[in-house]
Amino acid sequence: MSIQLSMMTLSEHERKQWAVPGVSDHPLRDRLTNEIHARPSLAVKAPLKVTHLALLSGEGAGESERRHLAELCQRFGAVEPPPDANYWHVDLGPFRLNWERHTEFSTYTFLRQGVFQDPFREPVIEQVPRDWLRQLTGQILVAIHLAMEANDAPRRNSEELSA
Repeated sequence: MSIQLSMMTLSEHERKQWAVPGVSDHPLRDRLTNEIHARPSLAVKAPLKVTHLALLSGEGAGESERRHLAELCQRFGAVEPPPDANYWHVDLGPFRLNWERHTEFSTYTFLRQGVFQDPFREPVIEQVPRDWLRQLTGQILVAIHLAMEANDAPRRNSEELSA
C-alpha cells in the first residue's frame, strides 16, 4: 500500500459548510496554508513509523538550521543539503529525514520503514542522536508520533492504541 501524505484546502463554500459557530478564520489562513503546502508531498509505504516536529524558529534561522542538518548528515555519512536548500530529504540509514524550511518555522519528519509489534513503543525520534535534538532551535508548534500499518495487519484494540 502506498499513500501520499498531504492535506487539502477547503474552498470558501466548504469552509462555510464546515465552519465551527463562533470561530473565525485567521486573517493569514490562506497564505499560511499555501506556505505549509509549498513543498512536494511525501510518498510513504506501510508499515512505517513517523515522528513529525514543527518548530517556530523565526525568519533568520534557516542558515543555522541547514548547518545543523549538515552536521547530522555528516554523522551518518550522508549527503549534506546545499547551502541554499529549503527542502531536504535524506536516508540516514536507521531512518529517513524530510526537512522543510518555511519563512518562520521548519518541519522535521523522521521516518522508519518496517514491521513493528507496538505502534508507539520506540518512536523514530529515539534513533536520532539526543545531543543533536537538544541543539534544535525554536519552540515546538507540532509534535506527532504516527504508526502506519498495512491493510492486512491484524486490527488493534483501543488498549493497544492508547500509549
